[in-house]
Amino acid sequence: KQWYQRRVAITAGPTQMYQLQKITIDYQLDVLGVTETHKPGSGTEVLDSGALMLYSGRSDGTRRQGVALVLSKKVRDTLISYTPYSERLLYARIHSRHIKISIVVAHAPTEGARDSDKENFYGQLADVLDDMPGHDITILIGDFNAQVGQDWESHRGVIGKHSYHKKNNKKEKSTDCDSALIPLL
Repeated sequence: KQWYQRRVAITAGPTQMYQLQKITIDYQLDVLGVTETHKPGSGTEVLDSGALMLYSGRSDGTRRQGVALVLSKKVRDTLISYTPYSERLLYARIHSRHIKISIVVAHAPTEGARDSDKENFYGQLADVLDDMPGHDITILIGDFNAQVGQDWESHRGVIGKHSYHKKNNKKEKSTDCDSALIPLL
């Protein structure tokens, strides 16, 4: 069985939660990273499908931003631990058959965000990645808000043929990560 990455933006409403569950079932996803959950606070929630959603949102109660990791009913019992770092970062560790897997769900600030917000995010991401056990498989799932341009042939599997963005400063950093992690096997 392959591991798939699919980025999904949802809000915390019942219709969107139904759509989230439908995606995990239709695509037979065992692990799904979600950005823009708009779910405040942090915690866990067992979905109607039996999947487990770990989420990390804003601590001030505002329904903006937020990240989540959905583990299928089959995988949820393999959860060792999780840490909700912020509305932009969540870390979880699971067992697999032969090795442990560290998963980070990340949602980077946009290019137009304050420099301090971007520096804080990338600093915290670096700290999370540095603190993970070195012998684990690492999966980084997320939205890095990179605009990689229209050169799809140089970045097959990262962008499609119909990208309409111009490059921004995050291009090299993000495509290096994306190219290393897609496809996840």
